[in-house]
Amino acid sequence: MSKRKRQQSNTVISVSNVSKTFKIPKERNSQLKHYFLNPFHKPEYVKFDALKDVSFEVKKGEFLGIIGRNGSGKSTLLKILAGVYQPSEGKIKINGKVTPFLELGVGFNPELSARENIFLNGTILGMTRKYLLKKFDEIVDFAEIREFVDMPVKNFSSGMQVRLAFAIMIQSDADTYLVDEVLAVGDANFQEKCFDVFRRFKKDGKTVVFVSHDLGSVELFCDRAIWIDRGEVEADNGTNKVIFEYNKFNIEDRLEELEQESVKAVHTVEPTQVKIELVTFHNEEGNKSKLFNTGESITVKIHYKSTGTIRNPVVGISLHNAMGNLITGPNTKTSHIKIKQLEKKGVISYTILKSPLLAGMYLLTVGIFNEDATVPYDFIDQGFSFNILKNAANQNGIIKLDEEWIINK
Repeated sequence: MSKRKRQQSNTVISVSNVSKTFKIPKERNSQLKHYFLNPFHKPEYVKFDALKDVSFEVKKGEFLGIIGRNGSGKSTLLKILAGVYQPSEGKIKINGKVTPFLELGVGFNPELSARENIFLNGTILGMTRKYLLKKFDEIVDFAEIREFVDMPVKNFSSGMQVRLAFAIMIQSDADTYLVDEVLAVGDANFQEKCFDVFRRFKKDGKTVVFVSHDLGSVELFCDRAIWIDRGEVEADNGTNKVIFEYNKFNIEDRLEELEQESVKAVHTVEPTQVKIELVTFHNEEGNKSKLFNTGESITVKIHYKSTGTIRNPVVGISLHNAMGNLITGPNTKTSHIKIKQLEKKGVISYTILKSPLLAGMYLLTVGIFNEDATVPYDFIDQGFSFNILKNAANQNGIIKLDEEWIINK
């Protein structure tokens, strides 16, 4: 077999210049009376481009993640791959058997029991009754619904429905699985069972296209990721690189909103003598920013205004993670920095040298106190925030340690 043919046979999914346009009616009047009274009225539609010229390939055994904001076109793309929608333009080519898991309970009859729906849904997915009888207990136990197996599915919670649907789907011996937000509903125990299934899929060389807002899961399992925004492919690369770009885009898109925090921050105490007017963050080039990398120096500038000369003040900050847990709380007194006096107006700078902080959002508290640091002139608790982007090392936690490994031979 030639190299070209081997490459083609290794391609499971080929998406070529696919676009999908929906016609949305301007008028929402669906009453029959309206149509009888206006038989010649032609409804007007607005075109919505859910996907625009999307192209990519998925190789055999690849675990592909698709990420993006709500309404970006992720689920539409998955439904086109599943054959639920037909593309308005472009071509889709899929080799091998595909099992879709798109929405909660698709294929379920709500009036039938879970037992009956296992056979109904399993048959839709191409499984025989004999095979389903063999796998029945395994399905019920995975879904954790044994005591409810003869209850109508309409009485199931959304969590029970998703567990049952997923338990049936994974029994299908497919070449490719299309999975849409399976982890969005379900407790930690169910999610861990899903992780075990994903691990088995990877070990068995199954091809998976996984749509999720849970970037941690995408990062954990996916070899590659595609970021879709407003129906277009913004990035198609290694998972860490795509998630990095996606996070950066989301934060940058909110920069103007985040900048207003410094203006709108609520003073925890009523300012006396000194007021914190503004707090800004600056990168190593001195430019204002809310985005930083691990290892980059971060400068905090505290802009204040005083009613007069304030002698021997103490200025402090405290740093918290996104959950509000304290990381550190230095001030000028504990750092042995003496400020003789504050004038009527000025700026106090504090720099975190080569910041060890890992990816996430961080909250900052700022305060100006009397000489003993017992009475606050002004204090703003967790009123400001900045973000550390995901680093290439892909480490988890809060800080990156200055470390050294020694391997004895």
